[in-house]
Amino acid sequence: MFRKLIGARYFSSAARARFGVEHTPDSCRDINGHGTHSLTIAGGNFAPRVNYQTYAYGNAKGGSPKARLAAYKVCWINCLEADILAGFDAAISDGVDVISVAIANFGPSEFFKDVISIGAFHAVKQGIVVVCSAGNSGPEPGRVDNVSPWIITVGASTIDRLPMNNLKGTSHHISSTSNISSTYGKAAFAYNDHVEYPNLQLEKVRAPIMADFSSRGPNMVQPAILKPDITAPGVDILAAYSAYPRAISGGEVFRIRNGTSVSCSHVTGIVGLIRALYPDWSPAAIKSAIMTSATKKDNTNAFIQNESQRNATPFDYGAGHVHPSRAADPGLVYDLTANDYLNFLCAHGYNQSIIRRFSDRPFTCPTFFSVANLNYPSLTIPDLQGRITVSRTVKNVGTPGKYSVIIKEPTGVSVYVNPRTLHFKETGEEKTFNVTLEVKADNNSSDYAFGYFTWLDGKHYVRSIIVVKLKL
Repeated sequence: MFRKLIGARYFSSAARARFGVEHTPDSCRDINGHGTHSLTIAGGNFAPRVNYQTYAYGNAKGGSPKARLAAYKVCWINCLEADILAGFDAAISDGVDVISVAIANFGPSEFFKDVISIGAFHAVKQGIVVVCSAGNSGPEPGRVDNVSPWIITVGASTIDRLPMNNLKGTSHHISSTSNISSTYGKAAFAYNDHVEYPNLQLEKVRAPIMADFSSRGPNMVQPAILKPDITAPGVDILAAYSAYPRAISGGEVFRIRNGTSVSCSHVTGIVGLIRALYPDWSPAAIKSAIMTSATKKDNTNAFIQNESQRNATPFDYGAGHVHPSRAADPGLVYDLTANDYLNFLCAHGYNQSIIRRFSDRPFTCPTFFSVANLNYPSLTIPDLQGRITVSRTVKNVGTPGKYSVIIKEPTGVSVYVNPRTLHFKETGEEKTFNVTLEVKADNNSSDYAFGYFTWLDGKHYVRSIIVVKLKL
């Protein structure tokens, strides 16, 4: 018999010391419903004939419906650092494939001060993909949370159904998925490409549109790393809810909720399916596949809009709106290792004592390493002065072939890619290319500008967002 929930643990030592026994019962039960809602979006099984107070009637499922799930309760009255780290340690020890962290700190903080950043680094080092909420502090700029480059940071956008309400999600749980079969992954991607999600009303509307609450960039900790990375459905999403009496009203065990916790869970489910298809891919390769295959267009073939009905930017949606079937066949990926991330921390300005929070061994920083040369799937230069050349390396994860590049230059900036064609003779082959950005003579703008470059082979579209601001 298939057992869905294979683990449920709680971590309350820090919370119990601060809040007392009466607020930290010896139980991993979800008493407010948020964890259940998030986990079933990511990996809930098929559920026929569900609804919430007659809304969204239909058949429901999570993103990876055949995944086995584990829940790690780390939040009580608040989410305390020691309990969060204990949850990460347990999930890593249990050998999960994906960790979904629906917790945001209401603003960015330095990597070495952020326990989610530290815990996620150690998970990624063990080959575990970590997906996090961008936070619900939008639409003011610079509020995006969970901004480490080793994390997949997810913003929230609408679906193509009329909204029911304006409830916001909260952030309370770590969850994980494991043991997803490759055969099922292929079938699930095919199913996801054609499924009609349970809807609020039959009339379709323009979507996706960025949710007003979704936290925005730029990344205030390290502006050279674009955040969020991606956006996904996070408004008016139906999923299961805890049956605990304090969590439900009127006996409802399905609820409709909003938040980047919801969108984070959607991406977690997609990551689970990609991991099933490609169990040997690194977390960075999976992240690259999701980012470079994303779309900037909505269901009217116009550019995705923000809450003010203006064209959204990469500070709203990152690389774009997630496109699951394209992510399953990205063609090329930008890969990274734990050492690459340690080099990044060196370039960020951390000394040896700080880096030891991330590395379990002494690490010698390179003589020279630029944050701009981190092999990230997007390219951000927040202080361009004159001209800069950076390098990127792509790995062929498709069939042998030839890729050519097309470029959409940011306003006031010339972009050159060398070479302009890449020939791959075999799967797994890597090629390095240079990207040069140069300020045009008449450009004196102090605003951010956006563009992209895309590698094409006739089947795949491997797009990298360009974000640039002049240093005046």
